[in-house]
Amino acid sequence: MIDALTRFVARRAKAVLLLAVILLAALGFAGAGVADKLQAGGYVDPQAEAMQTYNRMADDFHRGGLPLVLAVSAPEGQEATASAYGRGLVDRLKADGRVESVVDGFATPTPMLLSEDKRTALIVASIAGGESQAPLNAKAIVGDLPQPPPSVTMTPGGQAYSYAQINDQSSSDLLLAEAVAIPITFLVLVWVFGGLVAAAIPVLIGIAAIIATTGILRAFTTFTDVSIFALNLTTAMGLALAIDYTLLVISRYREEVAAGSDRPEALRRTMNTAGRTVLFSAVIVGLSLAAMAIFPMYFLRSFAYAGVAVVVFAALATLILTPAILTVLGDRVDALKIGRRRAEPAPQDSLFYRFTRGVLRRAVPIGLALVALLLFVLPSKDLTWSGHGVSHSVLLAFSGVATAIPLLLFAAAARRIPLTTIGLLQFMTPIMQLLCGVLVLGEHMSAGRWVGFGLVWLALVALTLDSLQHATRSRRARRVAAAA
Repeated sequence: MIDALTRFVARRAKAVLLLAVILLAALGFAGAGVADKLQAGGYVDPQAEAMQTYNRMADDFHRGGLPLVLAVSAPEGQEATASAYGRGLVDRLKADGRVESVVDGFATPTPMLLSEDKRTALIVASIAGGESQAPLNAKAIVGDLPQPPPSVTMTPGGQAYSYAQINDQSSSDLLLAEAVAIPITFLVLVWVFGGLVAAAIPVLIGIAAIIATTGILRAFTTFTDVSIFALNLTTAMGLALAIDYTLLVISRYREEVAAGSDRPEALRRTMNTAGRTVLFSAVIVGLSLAAMAIFPMYFLRSFAYAGVAVVVFAALATLILTPAILTVLGDRVDALKIGRRRAEPAPQDSLFYRFTRGVLRRAVPIGLALVALLLFVLPSKDLTWSGHGVSHSVLLAFSGVATAIPLLLFAAAARRIPLTTIGLLQFMTPIMQLLCGVLVLGEHMSAGRWVGFGLVWLALVALTLDSLQHATRSRRARRVAAAA
C-alpha cells in the first residue's frame, strides 16, 4: 500500500502539492475562527445528578445560568457613591435579556454579599446561554457596563466571565507559543540537517497538520462541545509528530542517497521502511488518544478529537506531502547549506551507543546507586511515592512491571505470530470494551463515543489491510525467488 502510494505521489508530485494547498486553504478558512466556538468547561459528567438538577433548574425555572459576579468597592467615606453606582449596575443587568436573575448586594446586605468593612459589595447575575454562549454574553455585558466613578472600582468575575477570560488567554498564549516554538524548532532543524531547505520541510508539514486539524475541530463544534484546550494539544502534537515523522523520513532518504541509490529509488526504499514505521506509529498513537472519546466529559473527549485528527493529518502529510516535496526538489533538498555538514558516525562511535554500552557494563553499581537515591528521597512527605502509605508505594513500584509485562508478551508474540493475525486480534479490545460497556454496565452510547469507537475500528481496518497486502507481496516474492 505504501509503495503504491509513493509511486502514485512521485508521478504526480506537483498536482498532489497543488491539491494539498487548495485543501489546506479550505480547512484553514474553515478553522480561522475556531477559538470562538470552543468552550472552557466540560469538567462534569452530563449524566451526573448535579448536572441533571442544573439542567432542570435552567429549563423549568430559568435559574441555571452561569454566574457573573461584580465586586463594587469604594474607599472609606465614599460608600454612598459606590451604592448609587451599584444600583445603576443592577438596573442595567435586570433590563438585559441575557440575564436571568440578579442578586443585589446593596439591597440585600448579607455577610455573603457584603464585606466586613461595608466597603465592598457583590452583585451576582445569572447569565443565560450555557457553557457555549454564557461566557460570550458575560464578556459583552461587562463591556457594555458604564465605567465607575473615579473613587469607585468595579471588578468582574464569576464562572461566566472566567470562562471568557480562559478562552481569550488560551488563544493569546497559543499564538505566543507558536511564535516562539516554530522559529526555535526551525533553528534546531537547521543545525540537524545543515541546510535551510531540508529544515523547512518538517516545519511546513507541522504547520499543515495544525491548519488541517483546526478545520476539523471547527466541524466538530457544529454537533458537539469541544474544549478550548484542544487547540493547545493540536499545536503541541502537530509540531512534535510532524517533525518526528518527517525527520525520520528525510534522514533515511539521505542515507539511501548516500549509499548510491538514485533519488526515485531512494524515495521508494525510504517510504517502504521509514514510511511504514510512521504509519504504525500513527496508528498506535491514534488508538491511544481515541480511547479518551469514551469519557462523558467533553473536556476529555476533546483531546480525542484533536489528538486523533492531528495524528491522522501528520501521518498523511508525512506519507503524501513529504514524498511529493522531495520529488519536486530533487537535488535542491540539500540547497542553502549552513556550515559544513559532517559525515554520520558509525553506530558504535555514536554518543548514545557508548552511553548504553557503559551502562550495561556497570549495571549493578548503577542499579545500586539508583536504589540508594530512591531510599534517600523516601522519607520526604511531599512526594506522592511515600506520602500515601505502603500500599500506594507498592502499587507505584509495580506499575512499571505491570506496563512492561504486556509489552514483552506482545513483542514475544510478534516474533512468532504473523502480523496479519496480530492485526486481526487488535479488533478484540474495542469490541470487548463496547460489549462490556453496553451490555454489562449499561453505558449510554452518545455520538461522541460512537465517533471514538469508529475511529478505533477505522484505524484497525487500515492497519489490517496494510498487513494483508504486505503478507501477500512477501509470499509472491518468495514464490518468484523459489521459481528462479
